[in-house]
Formats: sequence, structure tokens, C-alpha cells
Amino acid sequence: PTSRSIIITEYQEGSGDIDLTIDDPNTHKRAHFTRNSFPIIDENDIAEVTFTSTGDYTNPVYSWNINGVHAGTGNEYTHTFSESGRYHIVLSVFTNSISSDNLLAVGDMHLNVFDDVPQIGDIGPGGGFIFFDKGDFSDGWRFLEAAPEDLRYPQTSLFSWSNVSSGELNTEPDAGSGSHNTARIIAQKDHESSAAYLSSIYTHDGYNDWFLPSLDAIEMMYNELHLNDLGLFGNGYYWSSTASGEGSAWRLRFTNGTAHAVSRSGSFSRIRPVRAF
Repeated sequence: PTSRSIIITEYQEGSGDIDLTIDDPNTHKRAHFTRNSFPIIDENDIAEVTFTSTGDYTNPVYSWNINGVHAGTGNEYTHTFSESGRYHIVLSVFTNSISSDNLLAVGDMHLNVFDDVPQIGDIGPGGGFIFFDKGDFSDGWRFLEAAPEDLRYPQTSLFSWSNVSSGELNTEPDAGSGSHNTARIIAQKDHESSAAYLSSIYTHDGYNDWFLPSLDAIEMMYNELHLNDLGLFGNGYYWSSTASGEGSAWRLRFTNGTAHAVSRSGSFSRIRPVRAF
């Protein structure tokens, strides 16, 4: 069979969404792998999660594997979880039949199953502190957790917002917009370094889907965590991913919770990445 290398694009571990691109001279196909719920063990000691894969394959066979054990087939598969914990879900896509010669693509996600609804201040799956619950699972997430530490490099813990000092950016202040803001900052023309980029390459407890929080999110971190002596925050300024005008960005002062719009490249602040789950 033709040798194929698999490229995973637009995929953040734990986010619930996977795009698979098959890098093949004769075909360029995608499969999508999503989950339908935030899994919490109910009063009957079960949590049901439905996984769905769709794509433009010819005669596809979808095979599901959970923690190293074959779990089922079909483009839609429902699994019943009876114990809390972190599960590794693997989707393999075959053409015509399950055979190593017919393997087209493999993608995976990590799924956390909870005994109860996590609370503000609890430790999240990524080892950070939960500071926001939007109340239901939608768009691949329900909670936000802040990393357990500020970003630090050998010489400094203070960073500029971006090397790009000006330009209109379509960033938002809403709590759930940090991931999109981060992507927009990194996509700026002439971008070389930024607080957003440093957040995006941060890893902790096996998770690499961190981003720079929006202004509303950083304010929640101050109110829900810092004022309750959680999170080991400093008393200086922390960057948000929310721009202000064409040359400034918002940051929050953790001595008193006030927000200030300052120069993107001429000001320096701390960075605390967050992630959604």
C-alpha cells in the first residue's frame, strides 16, 4: 500500500476536536472526531459519551480504542464510563476492512471523567486551578483552569505583549475568547514573539492546549483565585489577550485588580496561561 504520513491539524489535546489530514500524493481527505458531552458520573454510577467521526473517505471503517482496549466500530460510538479518571480515546480509520494494510489515519484525544461537577478553586485536569464554569458543555468546553505557575525563563518572568507594536486586531474580552485571541495574535504579520505564543507552547501534566487569557478571564482569575489565596500569583501586572485600539493591550494589576491599556511592545508583564476543558 501507499505509505502515508498523518498530519494532525487544528487539534488541541483534550479540546474534543480532531482534524486528520492524510498527506498522500493522490488524495487529501479529512476526518473529524468529536464528543457530545462533558462526562460526569451520575446517580446511576455511569456517564455516557457519544463519539462521532465524519469524513469524505470511500467505504470507511471506524474503529475505537479506549485505554488500549478495542471498544467498538462505527462512525458513531457511545461508551459508558463507570469510573472517574483520564481516558485515552483512539480512533483508527480503515478503508473497506480492519487491517494494517488498510489503515488510513489514526487520531486520539484524552478525556477526563469526573465523579462530580468540578468547583471553582478545584484542581483541573491540566494541574491548574479552575476559575470559571459557564454552566454547560458547548463548543468543546465548559470550564477554564489557570496554570499552576507563571511562565518563567532563565533570565526573566516579565514579557512584552508582542513584538508587533501596532495594528488592528479582532480580539475580544469575553472569558471564552482567549484561545481565538491567542491565534489571532500569533497570526499577525511580522509576528516573531508574543505573550500569546509563549502561552501556546506551554505544557503541563501532559496538556499542550494552553493560551493567553482574555481580559474578562484574567479578572476572574484575580477575583476567584488570587483574592482567595489560590494560584500563587504575584502582585504585579498580568497580560490578557485582549487588544485595545491599534497599539495597546490590556493587562491587570494584581495588587488591586485594576485594568490598564498599555503599549504592546514597550511594556512588560507576567504571563499565566489558561486552558479550557
